[in-house]
Amino acid sequence: MRPSIVSSLYGRERELRVVAGLIGGLAEGTGGVLVVRGEAGIGKSALLAAAAGLAADSGARMLSATGIQAEARLPFAGCTSCSGPSCPDTADAGVAPVSNG
Repeated sequence: MRPSIVSSLYGRERELRVVAGLIGGLAEGTGGVLVVRGEAGIGKSALLAAAAGLAADSGARMLSATGIQAEARLPFAGCTSCSGPSCPDTADAGVAPVSNG
């Protein structure tokens, strides 16, 4: 991990290890989804910025979505906005749409 990322997120070593593990698994063909939830002001955006930096360092592409209250009871609803032809980052990459069926 980049020292600047680690030093900028005090007390987030465990979370950064989880993120680094997910990103490291990509080279082995293991995908995953990371859901970050919590109250306002606890550092979610900073953690995600660090995750984006780690992904960029490894050559991976990170997609993100923002959840909305209306979708709170729909499991992984935000993930559907990161797949298929409606997402500009995946439209040309051959990423298959997510199906709920």
